[in-house]
Amino acid sequence: MTEQLPSYAQLVDHINKLENELKKSDVQNSELHDSQTASSIISQQQQNLVEWQLDIQQELEIIAHQLRGHVIKRDKKGNSFWTEPDDPEQKIFNERGAQEIEKVIRNYLIKNVLLSNYGINEINERIKQFAHRLRRFIYMNFEDFGMDTEYKQKHFEMIVMNITDQIESAYLRALGGEERRSLREHIQVHQSGTFGNQPYIPNIPQTDSHKGGSKLNPINWFK
Repeated sequence: MTEQLPSYAQLVDHINKLENELKKSDVQNSELHDSQTASSIISQQQQNLVEWQLDIQQELEIIAHQLRGHVIKRDKKGNSFWTEPDDPEQKIFNERGAQEIEKVIRNYLIKNVLLSNYGINEINERIKQFAHRLRRFIYMNFEDFGMDTEYKQKHFEMIVMNITDQIESAYLRALGGEERRSLREHIQVHQSGTFGNQPYIPNIPQTDSHKGGSKLNPINWFK
């Protein structure tokens, strides 16, 4: 039996339908790409937030400058920068003293402290011990650390207090594991937003040349 070929009108109608399906597919693919791009941006923002929350490098650099007596100056354009003081007396510590104290501070301003779980009594005791030992450490090394004038020695208590305050702030971030809980909540919110709102992925039917013949053959378009 001879198969009847489709009419010209049927061919035109079917071609129009195929073009409409291709247009819909292009729109869906574009939406999928936009959704994936947005998800990638959100993921990167979450990662940046976590890194920023745990990054205390800037604080450490400020402390390092202050220990060396550096001062902030501004150029003609208003840009600020750290530089050596004009008055040598403003350099409370010599380089040896600055490095020794900086090493002590870096042992406390670390992620392990931020992500720990301390009670308030434990924090108070740790800060009390830290302040006492730091005071003794600097006092017993006045001359070796360059604090060899009355002016420099007058800054002793203020320096100990400022450093202790920095360490106390780090411990308080770990009060009751708050820092760790905060990061966990950020991650859970991100995962909920990502997996709870999956972008639509179009279901594009696959052509099977073994079932009903190839769709490339116009005779099979209407089967």
